[in-house]
Amino acid sequence: MSLHIRNLDATLSGTQRRSLRETVEYGSPQLPQARPGTKKARKATSPGCASMAASDESGIAAVEFALIIPVLMFFVVSSLELGSVFNDFLVITNAAEAGTFHLTVSRGASTPYTSTVTAVKSSTYLSASQLTQLTVTVNVNGTPCATDSACQTALTNAAGQSATVTVSYPCDFTNLQIGNYQWNIPYCPLTSQSTGRIQ
Repeated sequence: MSLHIRNLDATLSGTQRRSLRETVEYGSPQLPQARPGTKKARKATSPGCASMAASDESGIAAVEFALIIPVLMFFVVSSLELGSVFNDFLVITNAAEAGTFHLTVSRGASTPYTSTVTAVKSSTYLSASQLTQLTVTVNVNGTPCATDSACQTALTNAAGQSATVTVSYPCDFTNLQIGNYQWNIPYCPLTSQSTGRIQ
C-alpha cells in the first residue's frame, strides 16, 4: 500500500499530492475537515462565534418587541375602554326599563315625572356628579312631558296607551392615548329607550 502510494505520489503535482495525503489522513476530500490546531479549526470552534450569534438573535427579538408592544397596548387599552362604555350602556338600558315600569303604573299619581326620573337614577350605580350628566326624557302616547302636571294630565286618559322613557349618558374617550396617538371623542352619547303599556 505504501509503495503504491509512493509510486502514485511521484506522478502527481504538488496540489494533487497534498489532496491525496489529506484523503489518506483525514478521510474523503468531499468532506474536507480543518486540521487540528490550524487557524480554521480554532475559528470554527471559537466560543466568540456562538456568543455573537446569540447576541444577534436577542437584538432582533428586542427590536420586534419594541415594534409590537405599542400595538398590543393600544388593543388592551381600547378593550378596557370599550368594555367600560358597553357596561355604561347596559346600566342606562336597565335604568330606562325601570323608569318605564314606574311610569306605566303612575296614572293617578301626583308626581309621575319626578318619581319616574328618581326611579331611573336610583337603578344606576352612578355617582352624584355622574347623575347630573344623565338625561331622562318621558313620553306619554307620543307626547313628551317634562313636568309632573304635564305628565299627570297626559296619563289621566291614557290607559292602554304607550309610555316611553329615553335615557342618555355621555361616553368619554379622552383617556385612550398610546404614545402620540390619542383617540379623543369628547362626547358620544349613549342612548337607550324603553316602551311599556300604561296600566
